[in-house]
Parts: sequence; structure tokens; C-alpha cells
Amino acid sequence: QVEEAARAMPDHTLATSFLDSDARRRVIALILFAHEIGRARAVVSDAGLAAIRLQWWRDTIDQIYAGKTVRAHPIAEAIGGAIQEANLPRTLFDDMIDGHICELDAAPFATWIDLEAYLDATYGNLNRLSLLACGLNTLNTTRDDAARQAGITWGLAHMLRVLPAWSQRRSRWLPDEVCADLDMEALFGGAIDAALRTVLVQVQQRLRSAQTATNLHLCTANLGIHFPVLAPACLAVRMSQAALPKIGSTWQMPQDISLLERQIRVTLSVARGRI
Repeated sequence: QVEEAARAMPDHTLATSFLDSDARRRVIALILFAHEIGRARAVVSDAGLAAIRLQWWRDTIDQIYAGKTVRAHPIAEAIGGAIQEANLPRTLFDDMIDGHICELDAAPFATWIDLEAYLDATYGNLNRLSLLACGLNTLNTTRDDAARQAGITWGLAHMLRVLPAWSQRRSRWLPDEVCADLDMEALFGGAIDAALRTVLVQVQQRLRSAQTATNLHLCTANLGIHFPVLAPACLAVRMSQAALPKIGSTWQMPQDISLLERQIRVTLSVARGRI
């Protein structure tokens, strides 16, 4: 399943290389789960079909926690094992699924606060579950805050990257509060004008603020050997730079950062214990 996870979420999978084998196996299961629910809307043309996919996973989590026979699905079986071994709390799985439900709406976020709450529910909770799965006994306030801000940091970079995909289905994740001056038809058509570029720069600025907040929390979080699960967020600024289009260009999916650069950045992040 490592190869599958590397295709799905390469940066998170790369960071698991710094964990022991049992912890890595459990975190890989979480990465695959996060990818499955995260792509529910992206792989179907109809929001109703996406809702069915999310409900399937909700029912599967129900079965696992009820002690019933887990559905014959490799990711479901791996998640069941991780939950049992690390005693992972159900509420975080439910919150992750609930977070992705908002993607069924064509314009789900009214404010930056709403967007960041979504990123915390999805990527922040992936961080929390991963910390617990790799052996951390408890999540105190500082550790929880680090998981949240690291999730927002990486999540904002990811959202910049996938904005073209949202636009192609005539949806937008940019909050209502910054869209008043945007030409929605131009956005959906892939055109980059000055107004859109200004909003995207704001996204990048909020990303940098979340990165700074993460590192402040990490100063006292004392994560030690558990830190690598947060390390992918160290790539967020670089990802956002690659995803930020020029005015007058046509929106396209940005090129991936090279594997070597990702390896160097993640290694340095783990060595320093900060993103």
C-alpha cells in the first residue's frame, strides 16, 4: 500500500519514511483513507454520487467501531487495523467525512474562517490521527494547535493547486467575502486577471501566517519522533509559489515539485522539527 499512497499523497507518504515500520503502516492507512474521501467529489460528475461515496465510508467506519466484519476493501481493512492498534478516536474520522461534505456545494465557504475550518476538519484531523497512530499518547492543546495550523498550511497550498479542477466543474472554494470583484465566468473559463491574482496572493499570505503559527506551537509541542507526520507542510510555500499563475495567463494545473527537492525539504524539516 506504500506505492498506492505515494501516488495518492506523495509528500505525506515521503514523510512516513522517518517513522518506525508499525507506525508507518498505520499512517499509510490514514493517508489512503484521507485520499479516498478527499477525491469523492473530484472523480464524479454529480454531487449526489459524491455523497454516496462519502456515505459508504461513513457506514464503513460505523462497522469498524461496532466490531462488525469490515467490508472487503483493502483500505477499509487497513483503517480497521490502525484503529484497533492505536485506539484512534472515532470523532476525528466522522469530522473528516463531514468536512468533505461541504464540497458538494458549488460555493461552500462564506468566509476565510469557514475555509480554514474545513481545512482543519480534513487535513488537520489527518494530522491528529497520524500523531496518535504513530504512538503519541495524547493531544494536548499545543499539539492540537500545531496539527490544526499545519493542516491549514498544507491545505491552502493544495487548494491553490486544485483550483482549476474546481473551476472546470463551475465550483469555487474561494470565500464569498473576497469574490465580490471577481468575474466568475472568467474564473470558470480559466482566465487569470488582476482581481483574481490579488485574491490568490491573499491565500498565499494566509498560508504563510499559518506556517508561522505552526512553528510557534511546535516550539512547545515536544513532538519528537512523532513530528514527521506534520513535515509535509514544509512544502506548502513552495507549492503555492508553483501554483500561483501570472496575470493574463490561462489557468493550468501547476507542475509538480521535483522528487529530489521534496526529499531535501522534508528531510531538513524533520531534522529541525519545524515546517
